Amino acid sequence: MTTLDEEKLLDTSSDISNMKIGSFIELEGELQKNPLIDYMDKIVDIFRMINIFSDEPALGNKKNTSIQKKKESQMIKQIKEFSDELKHSGTVDFILSGSTGTIVLSAQEQYLANDNISEILGGKFKVLGKVIAICKDDSESIDLLRKTTLSILTDEMLADIFAGFENEDMKQFNLPKLVTKIKGPAMIVIPIAIYA
Repeated sequence: MTTLDEEKLLDTSSDISNMKIGSFIELEGELQKNPLIDYMDKIVDIFRMINIFSDEPALGNKKNTSIQKKKESQMIKQIKEFSDELKHSGTVDFILSGSTGTIVLSAQEQYLANDNISEILGGKFKVLGKVIAICKDDSESIDLLRKTTLSILTDEMLADIFAGFENEDMKQFNLPKLVTKIKGPAMIVIPIAIYA
């Protein structure tokens, strides 16, 4: 990093409107999980908790309860498969929220193999990385589905798919907002290092 700074190759301004593709940057902000993956993971957690705290059925209701549990199990499996689809390219998006905009960190999953990523989520960190895409204002956005087969679907089709997740039953839970696009100002950065 010292060499980048000495050679004046490191942009620390954090002003997305002046960033250039290919720039090395150092930014600071709160690190968050991809909101779409976070949403799906939390739904799976809800069903897991419901199963833990659900009462045993009365004798006459065992068959109905068995059918219901089978349906829930199938739905959990589908949600997990959907979440896996969001990660199938070998990269995982993280979000770094800062005062001047949102940075989508496109990290290789192989570098997250030691499973310590949960320890840094929600904390304030610095990121050294290289800019690969920029959305200078709110007329542009970064599609969080861009690396999945769902990227070929229209916005209307996606709205239909996700409508089931935003019904009245789900509103009773404190779920994050279901987000598939990050509005500008925003940029995609390949992280080189994440540190405190």
